Amino acid sequence: MDVIEITSPEQFEEIFRTNDKVATHFTATWRGPSRLISPVFEQYQNIVFVSVDVDKVAPVAQKYGCRTTPTFMMFKNGNKSDDLMGPNKAGLEDKVKMLAGVTVTRKT
Repeated sequence: MDVIEITSPEQFEEIFRTNDKVATHFTATWRGPSRLISPVFEQYQNIVFVSVDVDKVAPVAQKYGCRTTPTFMMFKNGNKSDDLMGPNKAGLEDKVKMLAGVTVTRKT
């Protein structure tokens, strides 16, 4: 599944009106870790994956309090259900699985 690049606040709100589960990647094109962790975002069919460049669509980043990149926010029915700041691949995988309804089990 492709990641949708958000280009306006209106497009971002439309995503919520038409999809139950949305995983959002707040990124900046100049930031290395954001590019490295992006592949986790393409594994589940029941989630819409979007990317918001904090420089290009600053009003969306500001509305949701994004203070660093990468930041990942999960939404269910238009409401933020979870978030993760920083390039934590294992943490992101867990959050995406939880959004998808997959049981998360980690070996200790």
